[in-house]
Amino acid sequence: MINDDIKVAQKIVSHSKSNVSEKPYHSNSFIYRTTNEEISKYQFLLENKDSILSIIASGNQILNNIFAGGKNITGFDISTFPKYYLNLQIGALEVFNLDEFIKFFYEDIEDSEYDDMYDLIHPFLDKETKLFWDGLLNYFDFSEIKDSTLFSSEPVFIDKVQKENVYLHSTNNYNKLKTNIANSNITYLTGDIFKLANSLKSGYDLINLSSIVYYNDQEDYKKLLSNLPLNENGEILTYLYDTKIASHFNFPNCETHKFPDSKSGILVYKKMR
Repeated sequence: MINDDIKVAQKIVSHSKSNVSEKPYHSNSFIYRTTNEEISKYQFLLENKDSILSIIASGNQILNNIFAGGKNITGFDISTFPKYYLNLQIGALEVFNLDEFIKFFYEDIEDSEYDDMYDLIHPFLDKETKLFWDGLLNYFDFSEIKDSTLFSSEPVFIDKVQKENVYLHSTNNYNKLKTNIANSNITYLTGDIFKLANSLKSGYDLINLSSIVYYNDQEDYKKLLSNLPLNENGEILTYLYDTKIASHFNFPNCETHKFPDSKSGILVYKKMR
């Protein structure tokens, strides 16, 4: 599997294979460099949740969950690539301070400096993550990788990244994440959550589905909400870029939380007692 992932990623970066299709999300779709959600505004919903199922995406949702105290995390994504990016961030937490972390992931730095910083992370990466990024950085500059369709083309604004991720708000918060992540356990699932749902046996205190409601049939999504295994008082989060759309959904046991000074919000599903 890892060898296949490396080969496909190399072909995407070299432009000999396209991962752009009519369906935006699939087994080889792009990695988000950062979230496009206002996570800091629903951070309160992440507190006191131990067992969590969350989309991986940029990794920000999971890192904010761990900051909030989540210990047992199952990360899922339809694309095979995001888990390697999250694990790269976890490795970076071992060696970088807050400013260095932000510089490495979000600033436009020279390729030679990027390579030097990657060398510092390298000993702290798990075997497969090490193989994946070595398999790219041994052949391409990071600027080539970043500018390819292996990554989302959405622009990255550092002030926005820091605003939306509580663990990047301060050195104290960043160090809290470093402490918490040492006591957490993350496992990964790759595939379509609609197909994975029936294989999930453990219950979860929190499930973060991000914005996948926008890319799927509403009736299928309604069934997904009821099929996912929740513990008592467990919650499923659906991110809404505009809460007005909630009036078009006919999902039972849901409440809409609109963010202050924003049109965005969260739809919260609670297990029926």
